[in-house]
Amino acid sequence: MMTMATTLCPMCGRPVKLIRGVMAEHRSYSWNVEGTRLRIMWDEGAGPLWGEEGLLPDDPDWLREALGVSDALIADLLAWVRDMDEARDRGQSQALLNPRALQLADRLQTEVGSRFRIRFRP
Repeated sequence: MMTMATTLCPMCGRPVKLIRGVMAEHRSYSWNVEGTRLRIMWDEGAGPLWGEEGLLPDDPDWLREALGVSDALIADLLAWVRDMDEARDRGQSQALLNPRALQLADRLQTEVGSRFRIRFRP
């Protein structure tokens, strides 16, 4: 069984996972999200979530730690982005996936509570 803990990175002060006492991969982005509004939005080559400062990381660890989003919702958000990419690649209407994005926005709002206001931007 693997033991996991967290500590603060001695270089940047951000939380870092420890696996068997060794620092796990260190990512260069912040765990903080500026502002109170988040958007679900597709853009070519970009993740599903945008904040007031722009595109947010789509890394599952970041989404879990910074936003408190469940693994199930993370998987569904990333699947929506993949499906949007595939629709574009096939020349299909991406608008057909808008109802799904609205459901994801409702789920995200439930999970983040009053901390953020969630909107879908087609």
